[in-house]
Amino acid sequence: MWDKLKLDELLTESKEVSLSPNPNRRITVRLNCNGVEKRSLSNTKEGKTKYYVRKAGQFIYGKQNLFKGAFGVIPPELDGFESTIDLPSFDVDDRLNVEWLIWWLKHDEFYKSLVRIAKGSATRRIHPEDFLKIEIPLPTREEQDRIVLKLNHESQKVNLILAHIQELEVYCTNLKKSILQDAIQGKLVEQERNNETPSALLEKIRIERLKLAQSPREKSNLDKKFQEVEMQSDIEGWLHIKAELICDNITKGTTPKSNELLETGEIPYLKVYNLVNNKIDFDYKPQFVSNEIHNTFLKRSKVFPNDVLMNIVGPPLGKVAIVTKQYPEWNINQALAIFRPIKYVLPEFLYLVLIEGKLIRATQTVGTAGQDNISLAQCRDFAIPIPPLAEQRKIVDKVNQLVGICDKIQENIEQSKLESEKLIKALFQEVFTTKEEVLN
Repeated sequence: MWDKLKLDELLTESKEVSLSPNPNRRITVRLNCNGVEKRSLSNTKEGKTKYYVRKAGQFIYGKQNLFKGAFGVIPPELDGFESTIDLPSFDVDDRLNVEWLIWWLKHDEFYKSLVRIAKGSATRRIHPEDFLKIEIPLPTREEQDRIVLKLNHESQKVNLILAHIQELEVYCTNLKKSILQDAIQGKLVEQERNNETPSALLEKIRIERLKLAQSPREKSNLDKKFQEVEMQSDIEGWLHIKAELICDNITKGTTPKSNELLETGEIPYLKVYNLVNNKIDFDYKPQFVSNEIHNTFLKRSKVFPNDVLMNIVGPPLGKVAIVTKQYPEWNINQALAIFRPIKYVLPEFLYLVLIEGKLIRATQTVGTAGQDNISLAQCRDFAIPIPPLAEQRKIVDKVNQLVGICDKIQENIEQSKLESEKLIKALFQEVFTTKEEVLN
């Protein structure tokens, strides 16, 4: 069985004051067990703050963030660097392999439990006198060295696996972007040769859109805008046309009084947080409004299945979703815009155009206090690339097929991550639970 010792028997706080403080020789401790690094130069003025010399091989932690993984060992290249008293550093007794302490703190994320010894109100800190009261198991130094060597070796293998996984994640993310870009640039499928010219497609769209106009004035304004549509396009056989000419309605939601939002009710009420991974997620914080409010004060912001929603208040912008058939009617708040395409534009195709993001990236956003806003006028002016309907269907089907493959790969990636985490946890279990010499 292993001995148990308090850290104050193994660590001694180093308090060597720096006689010549140097802002270019400061260190910091990263969160999430990512070790020690040189601190970036800042523009802050040097005051009367006292700095302390730190030595290679010392254990160091951040008083405010130890329980967030801010601890490590000072590497040789940072020998002689400095930190304040908020990053206390400790000389290590020969009986302790300092990496054994690092692994002990990391096992089962033990460091997170140290929040219990943090003191303070506005800013909570773990002071050395409290940290040093922690008791750890201590094998012989020879056994520590052997176990640390084993853990380091196995973790290096896992880190290599995780690095490959990260490369795959980046590849899948970029592949999805490329698929969407190709889709809206007419490069993903062969063009439909059905003898429908862009001018014929435009005329169909014009007739249908004018039919849906709510007033003679709206009809006249739309007719003028159709006459201004340029037939030239960088994609053969396609149109580039303003969103308001292919959508029956582009508007935004409305916010009712707080007492009119219900936990249960008749009409589901969507907010930006209900757009998750470009899908409707109404299981998260669902809210409802009554039929009466839906049909009166919120009448303008009714939405229906197959309407396309996009957030116009961020950051981040670019959340898009197609309204599902989970409910026959929905309502939305003012941070969401409705795009209701006419019958010659598939909602799924318009959705692809919006989630690709080019339109949003090209839009000059406005806002205050850290907000990014897109106006309804900007939404209505979006230049939407439109191929014939049959080609839209082929593009949507192809995108769904390819993105489905990417999603399957990403599922496997997530499973691989879990398996990698299990490997390290199994090692921790073997070492820190049995407390016996089981590693050969």
